[in-house]
Amino acid sequence: MKFTNYFLRFLERFSTHFLTYHARPKSHDGVRLSKPCASHADESATAIVIQGPILLDNDFTFETLKLYGEMFPQTRLILSTWEDENTEELIKIRGLGVDVVLNKKPIYAGPANINLQIVSASSGIMRAKEIGCRYALKTRTDQRIYSENSLRLCLGILKLFPLKNKLCQKNRLVAFNLNSFKYRLYGISDMINFGNIDDMLDYWSPPLDQRKISELGDAKTLYEFSRQRFAEVYFMTSFLVKIGRDINWSLEDSFSAIADHFCILNTSDIDLFWPKYTRKEFRHVGYKLIRTAQFEFSDWISLHGGIQGDIPEYIIHTEIEELDRNNLITLSKKNHQ
Repeated sequence: MKFTNYFLRFLERFSTHFLTYHARPKSHDGVRLSKPCASHADESATAIVIQGPILLDNDFTFETLKLYGEMFPQTRLILSTWEDENTEELIKIRGLGVDVVLNKKPIYAGPANINLQIVSASSGIMRAKEIGCRYALKTRTDQRIYSENSLRLCLGILKLFPLKNKLCQKNRLVAFNLNSFKYRLYGISDMINFGNIDDMLDYWSPPLDQRKISELGDAKTLYEFSRQRFAEVYFMTSFLVKIGRDINWSLEDSFSAIADHFCILNTSDIDLFWPKYTRKEFRHVGYKLIRTAQFEFSDWISLHGGIQGDIPEYIIHTEIEELDRNNLITLSKKNHQ
């Protein structure tokens, strides 16, 4: 670690940025857990559903499940994966006491592979309901949570922030800031979320998306992109329609829907690691790009508390190329000229 520190300081001499790093253990036995305490009844009635293909590098999925088994000993672990996965690896995982659900892949993966996620997530959550779980945390085989307080945090959010307008929803759904882009309408992240088992089934069981990419056309603005209903937007808008909420495709309504039916936490709250694509710890924090600004807990609590400022509807109607060239102050001046 000393070498890493010296190396980053050296790079800073030639950079316009400060550089930091964070190291996490590869193996479950590198995590020192606190002394086990009595499990809350709701925690014991919770399932962690890990969906997707098994990640074999560094025994990632196996080590993740082993860590979860030690961090959450009273919680049911469910791996929802594919019937063509490595047989020996499945035997190892079952040996941990994990409930393995094997799925047949849909004929058409759908835009952004959404149908793969629908099949594996919904079947895993359905198994959790069948074995009597009242809550579920849905995550992915290529992600790992390191905080042993994660489930209690999510359960606490449901108790602290009850729904005001339930419609056909029992509790809020807890989502996270990673890939929850603020100016993508109705687009909270589809990576990891938590909630009542029935709400989770409603969220993760929309009809398969049979549209072809060629049918969707090009999008020049974030409004046009959102209306294409790719992956995240498809899940959230399908859920809102299912529970009986109208959608009017405005930024104000998108913010309102998130404030009314969800809670957005930060992935740092659960110490989430996702090694795909990049090793940048805060991968979308760039201080310049508007379109990749994430919905943070601070944004959500401002909305929930009714102290959100003016909502800049013009952002979603500005061409994406112009968004990338300018900052919010410049765009605001142009919009009000």
